[in-house]
Amino acid sequence: MDDLINELAVQAGAELYGSKEYTNIIVNDQDADALMRKFARLIAAECAELCADIDGGENMFSRAIRERFGVE
Repeated sequence: MDDLINELAVQAGAELYGSKEYTNIIVNDQDADALMRKFARLIAAECAELCADIDGGENMFSRAIRERFGVE
């Protein structure tokens, strides 16, 4: 699995098991809904940041992503 996806999953509170080629994302003793929402927000924030980086700063695309997903 992609290293960035793994990193974002860990930031959201998940635990990772397995190998680099096949990683399991595990939710232990947590509210799975809250973890998945945080994970989705982290991915949306990464996408908005990527759009901003491509254009040299905040732009209509990065703002649209942030607004659509409620990401600061």
